[in-house]
Amino acid sequence: MENGSRPTRINRCLVERERRRHMKALFTKLSTLLPTKPSKMSMPEMVDRAATYVRELQTRIERYEGTKVQLERRLMK
Repeated sequence: MENGSRPTRINRCLVERERRRHMKALFTKLSTLLPTKPSKMSMPEMVDRAATYVRELQTRIERYEGTKVQLERRLMK
């Protein structure tokens, strides 16, 4: 081993540990935003559910915007 490799390795370990903590915090936050709260869910499942939920919300928004336009047209008559 080289003299300078030990601090670099320790630094990489610390950076990776902090990255994992940060990802865990983000996944925890994401799980609180989902409408259903199953007891155990893998991270890929959670991301998949979040993506599905966002698509559902986008569909609702589009439907509500259409309803709004129809109601505004009725008021203008």
